[in-house]
Amino acid sequence: MRTPFYMKTLQQDLGHWIDQGWVDADHKDKILQHAASKKSSMNVISILVILGVVLLGFAAISFVAANWAGMGKLIRVALILSAMWIAFLIAAFALSRKVMVYAHAFGLLGAILFGAGIMLIAQTFNIQAHYPTGVLIWFFGAFTTAFILQSKPILIFSCLLAGLWMSMAFAGNIPDNLQLWLFPVLAIILAFSAIRLKSKVSLHIIAISLIVYLSSCLFRGVDTFDIEIGMLFSLNGGVFIIAALLFSLLPKGFFGRNVFVGWLALAVLTTAFSQQFGFNSFNNEYLLLGVLAGALLLIVALLVWHWRTKSLPFLLAISIFTGSALILFNPAIIIITSEILVQMLYGAVFFASCIMLLVHGTNSRQNYLLWLGGIGFTAQALYVYFETFKDLLNTSLFFLIGGLLLLILSVIALRLSKNSKQQIENQKAAS
Repeated sequence: MRTPFYMKTLQQDLGHWIDQGWVDADHKDKILQHAASKKSSMNVISILVILGVVLLGFAAISFVAANWAGMGKLIRVALILSAMWIAFLIAAFALSRKVMVYAHAFGLLGAILFGAGIMLIAQTFNIQAHYPTGVLIWFFGAFTTAFILQSKPILIFSCLLAGLWMSMAFAGNIPDNLQLWLFPVLAIILAFSAIRLKSKVSLHIIAISLIVYLSSCLFRGVDTFDIEIGMLFSLNGGVFIIAALLFSLLPKGFFGRNVFVGWLALAVLTTAFSQQFGFNSFNNEYLLLGVLAGALLLIVALLVWHWRTKSLPFLLAISIFTGSALILFNPAIIIITSEILVQMLYGAVFFASCIMLLVHGTNSRQNYLLWLGGIGFTAQALYVYFETFKDLLNTSLFFLIGGLLLLILSVIALRLSKNSKQQIENQKAAS
């Protein structure tokens, strides 16, 4: 059932809605009864049970660790495996009784103990293997449990394990670069499972892991293709922009679309912002220049597609194109102009892009765009101050100017929002 806090808030809101004439007073009791009968996806009881069994898992592992020296090898393994199977049996029993909170909790405990068993067996019998392989096996066991129980908490744990394995694999040496092809497969499987179970937390973890994966793949080019690290910022930015535009082709109501687009857009802003701290120029790397040109052509094609389907306003599409060109080709532009001119142009486009994100986020009511635009605008304003005006303006004058600019921006956004709402109301009235 719903929490008492939710029910109290709903009752207060209903009183206000009835006073305003938005809700019929005769329907109040029926609405409250319906809300009380609905099950919350994650309530206090669920959290307490899951935390309780996780602490049980740590207790079992701590007990084995404390008595490690006095136990024989087989006893150590038998204790962990017995605890794991007991947890799985309790989860199966809870599932048969349809007590899902205990099924999820003890399934998660079993998945945790499965990983502890893998590490324990490897250490006890001195098995020589590449250490991320144990995490990969652990992932498969946890994901199988999540799939059988259709459990969000265990799926979240599986996503964390997949990201951990991928990061460890890039940090170490995997034969045949296993992570290059296996992680995308795992990410797709996990994403479909998260969409099916409506687990946004899982999608957030997958999106972050995807960004780490793309960056790790590109940074391998430092050694493989002898590319300067500074050039990889251009490649990183281009890949993130293309990925964000591809994910934004999904229907607006598609579950998880905004999660991937939001994280990739944040990765683009972070890459673009970081690029300002060290602009680089090309050193006759014509092959890389051709790759970047191909990336820009693909970005243009995706922007044209978005513009024709009216999923992106024209000004925002132009802003994305200009920003993409600068991210990809600022090393080449420096050669024909100067670094100071590129910095000024780069900063102006960065500010304009953040403003466009704020405006588009306001009009489309997409809060993640408002956050991105606000964070980017603030970060760029601080960067400009510390790079250029710190010797010319005192801190109070700088923040006064910055505050006035933000207020002007808020007025513009408010007027655009009102105009958008007015257009919607006029269209409704006409229909």
